[in-house]
Amino acid sequence: MSAKALSVLTMKILSYRAIYTIDFKHQLTKVVSQSYQEILKFVYPNAIKIGLTSLGGFLISQSSTLIGTLYLLLKKWLYME
Repeated sequence: MSAKALSVLTMKILSYRAIYTIDFKHQLTKVVSQSYQEILKFVYPNAIKIGLTSLGGFLISQSSTLIGTLYLLLKKWLYME
């Protein structure tokens, strides 16, 4: 068994013992399930914010490529006459 696999296995066992205490397992049995609509009502606003932020980051990082391409196309179009 490699050291990496042993490390992962050890962390998994220790994490399970630290997180899933008897009290936590007891609280998990009392959890009331909710519909997908109720869950999406809480998740949707943050998903929209993250999506718009990611889109904005992409547009900013690729803006020079987009602007340069448009400039070259416009220059080529203007000098074709």
